[in-house]
Amino acid sequence: MRIGAASATGAAIAAAMGGGYMASGNPDFTVEVHRSPEAVYAAFAQVNPSDTDFQTQGYAVSHITVTHPSDHELVFTTPSANAGQDVRVAFTFAPGSTPASTKVTAAIDVPPIPMSVDGEDKVLSERKVEGKVRDAIGELAKQIDNGNSTSEASYKLATLLQMVAIASHPKKLQAVVERSEREASEHKRFKEKYESEGWHFTSEHTAERSYADEDR
Repeated sequence: MRIGAASATGAAIAAAMGGGYMASGNPDFTVEVHRSPEAVYAAFAQVNPSDTDFQTQGYAVSHITVTHPSDHELVFTTPSANAGQDVRVAFTFAPGSTPASTKVTAAIDVPPIPMSVDGEDKVLSERKVEGKVRDAIGELAKQIDNGNSTSEASYKLATLLQMVAIASHPKKLQAVVERSEREASEHKRFKEKYESEGWHFTSEHTAERSYADEDR
């Protein structure tokens, strides 16, 4: 038997994106990938924030516009709850320090949007978003370097971009958190009910009936 595991996505967004401070400016960073700019650009172009678990699970998502200003630029933009202030994550691709290598530079703009996390007043933290993007880019760069499939790393980056987009709208974020908590509670009750009837869970999703203690 398969059971659906509750998503902790909402709580994860709030914890990851809520900070007790604001950061201003464009915190840029650069990652070097040991592949040609064309190959690296092509891999990054596969990142699709319109196709993540949020859409699959029916969450209220934010539209993210993907633009290609040139053959060495890739920009993800979404409106925030602050009128006239967009969330913008931009990547540029330039020749690296050695032949057939690429410098990937990220420029991140995140408005300081007030939000409540666990009853505390915080703001969407550009610094925390930068750290998360840096980690995701590092994983994608690693897979490109090693010549591996980039599907999983691309999907993680796409999901992160959607997380940031949702977090930039506190009302949407609150709805995601509330749904996540509700599903977690329902999942717990479902699991406890089956366990009380003699089922045991062999993994997070799979239940099997145990007959070891039943009368023969």
